[in-house]
Amino acid sequence: MIFSWEEEKDIKNYEDHGIHLSTAVYIFNDPYRIERPDRSANNNTLENRWQTIGRVKNILFVAYEERLGDEIHLISARLATAQERRIYNGNKNDDIEPWGPA
Repeated sequence: MIFSWEEEKDIKNYEDHGIHLSTAVYIFNDPYRIERPDRSANNNTLENRWQTIGRVKNILFVAYEERLGDEIHLISARLATAQERRIYNGNKNDDIEPWGPA
């Protein structure tokens, strides 16, 4: 896989959430990572966007898009909410759109 992100977005993400996108790429090494298509209001494009939850050091929530070839373009990363941590840990999955193994 090839990872990419916008440098300005990385700076803003770190200012807002304390996580660099270069750190968030390690979420893809988590064999227990779960994901779902991004159907949020933030996804107002025709891009193939995904939301994923996984562990790097802490449990993170990462939004990304798949691009041509083997490219993963990171959009944002933050610490997972309490509900997202429960979903990741398998204790609760009552979302409208179910999460599945990556």
